[in-house]
Amino acid sequence: MRTPAPLTARPFRTLATLGVLAGLMSCSEPKDRELLPLPDASPIADAVRQAQKDWPWIAGTEWELAGIEGEAPIEGSRVWISFKPDETWVAGSAGCNTFTGGYIRRGEDGIRIGPLGLTRKFCEQPTGVMQQEARVMHLLGEVNAYEATRDWLHLRIEENIVLSFQPVTAAP
Repeated sequence: MRTPAPLTARPFRTLATLGVLAGLMSCSEPKDRELLPLPDASPIADAVRQAQKDWPWIAGTEWELAGIEGEAPIEGSRVWISFKPDETWVAGSAGCNTFTGGYIRRGEDGIRIGPLGLTRKFCEQPTGVMQQEARVMHLLGEVNAYEATRDWLHLRIEENIVLSFQPVTAAP
């Protein structure tokens, strides 16, 4: 019967085994492998820096819905959104109920909104406001990009503008 190695020898044996495996793996790559150039990331980095400069005025503005999938919002309804500066928090009104939640900006113009919490009141007027609210909330959860000037904010799903906003209050 074989006796096990003392406990103090096991870590050294494991390290030696890992060293041999690492040596074998490094030998398996061809020495004459062509080195590929790295892609130029400076245009992306410039766009990210510009987005960082733009975000404070976007986040410092209250935006009112001007269009939903190319259509005007229901007359008499007020849908608005406000991204909180220096936070990853968003608040707004979907027409009847108010919402709050988080958002994450990604890359130069990417954004992910949600999950969002929504109050639960029922509004009869204006007609259709509850259906519009459901659509707005669904679209906010699907948005993955934005573009903005000081006169408008477009929230997009891929290349399609789904929600268009105009400023109500400008950033200080």
